[in-house]
Amino acid sequence: MTAEKIIYTRKPYRIYCVNNNTYYDSARAAAAALNINSTSISKNINGRRKNAGGYMFVKAPYILSPAQIEELREILFTDIGL
Repeated sequence: MTAEKIIYTRKPYRIYCVNNNTYYDSARAAAAALNINSTSISKNINGRRKNAGGYMFVKAPYILSPAQIEELREILFTDIGL
């Protein structure tokens, strides 16, 4: 009997930048477009940083409606005092 190797993969998700209302396919794509560090973006998404290069990001596994976007902006910008 041989042991089979189990491979775990992560589910892909898009990244939404709250500041400029833009979706990115990955943290690397957002980092390249905005000229910031992708590690900072990942930390921001996972709650270990409040922002990344002055931008705020959230996971976006689905398309947000305009009302949801405004609600998200209000919550995030109120939280940091903008």
